[in-house]
Amino acid sequence: MGQIITLKAVDGHEFSAYEAGHAEMPYALVVVQEIFGVNGHIRHVCDIFAEHGFHVIAPAVFDRAERGVELGYEKADIQTGLALRSQIPLAETLLDLEASAAALGKADVGLIGYCWGGLLAWEASCRTDRFAAAVSWYGGGIASRLMRLRVARFSSILGRLIPVFRTQM
Repeated sequence: MGQIITLKAVDGHEFSAYEAGHAEMPYALVVVQEIFGVNGHIRHVCDIFAEHGFHVIAPAVFDRAERGVELGYEKADIQTGLALRSQIPLAETLLDLEASAAALGKADVGLIGYCWGGLLAWEASCRTDRFAAAVSWYGGGIASRLMRLRVARFSSILGRLIPVFRTQM
């Protein structure tokens, strides 16, 4: 079972995060939320990783738009999540992911994201050098952004990113 902590990005923004495990664990991982916030599901995912030797932080990236967001999976929740997501500039979200990695205190930090978090894992791999490896689970929006990436930067992520998609629900 984890705890809620407060972190600070380099731009001074303070945000909440769920932390599971402890600094002495051998592996470090940032878990990035879907559009539903750091809800019970994401906290459970973090707890499972902690049970397997990871010190985990899941930043509440919605804190830049609205603090304390925990949504369910109904249609209204999806609309709320999409609206919140649209209020947060990518560059600021990446600062929160980097601050989460720094708080883990290890040189090699992994990154895993789901849905919108999968897209953010992709973007962090393309735009920062902070993460040793990243996994993007069904990262919505990757294909539309792929064409805008500079080829030189894209070539540097090869071998560090695993995108996972599924064809059926």
